Amino acid sequence: MSDRRQFLRLAGATAVGALAGCAGTDDPSEQSGPISPGKWQQSVPAEPVVSEQRADLLFLDTQQTATEFPQLYENAGFAGIAEQFGIGEENFGIFMGLRTAGQRFLTIILGSFTQETVVESYSDSGREPDESDRGYQLYSNGSTNGVAVGEGVVVTGRNPQQVVDVREGEEPYLGQEDTGWTRLLGYLQQGTIGVVSPTVSVEASLSVQPQRSTQAATSKSDSSDASLTIALQYADSETAASAAEDDEEAFETIFDGEDEELTNVTQQGRDVVLGGSGSTEQALGG
Repeated sequence: MSDRRQFLRLAGATAVGALAGCAGTDDPSEQSGPISPGKWQQSVPAEPVVSEQRADLLFLDTQQTATEFPQLYENAGFAGIAEQFGIGEENFGIFMGLRTAGQRFLTIILGSFTQETVVESYSDSGREPDESDRGYQLYSNGSTNGVAVGEGVVVTGRNPQQVVDVREGEEPYLGQEDTGWTRLLGYLQQGTIGVVSPTVSVEASLSVQPQRSTQAATSKSDSSDASLTIALQYADSETAASAAEDDEEAFETIFDGEDEELTNVTQQGRDVVLGGSGSTEQALGG
């Protein structure tokens, strides 16, 4: 399915958008259920993902991406991002991007770097903070875009102060009020790179439309193949059980690319998890 194979390229595009404005498992398809998301979850705003019909949260484990998907890492421009903020590439951790239908970009970079490092880099280029808020240094990039810098976190894009509010407990983070989202983020973290969305875009004819989805990929060690995981979340466990039984043939058409294969379908509560494999080139939209 072309839309699914493009999701990794969207992640790269979002990384490039940052300049303008937890390791994965060996085989996520073999996991018995979602793992608990890391502390990074508490940096992700619930809005606009929860309320908007088209909003994606893109996720990259940057160190694993550099190893498993080096061409994507290079194309995403992480070397330039590191230079811009004065951060060593080895200090990158989790990279996330919120991307809405209106092409609003909000990127969140977490890692083992200090606020002082980024502030000094900005100062060396002639930029000083416009204001300080709860220990975060805020910079303006125009009427709507800006940068917020804290310890081990840089946020860029539209209204970066929203992430500050979330991290300080003044706005809910994604999954705080709905554990279904937390499960989807857990599947997401099983991969090296992926996306979670409040909508499901599949060309397969399903008997029941899922409410939400996660797609994640991890490159298999010592192989040119990638492990692919798609988690479809339904209204309840009964609906998920019916879908797992009735739609297996349709699920197979989702893995329709050359060298792609659906290897297992499991129901886990209200989720139906599809595990499969394909070439790294196909996973990246080739």
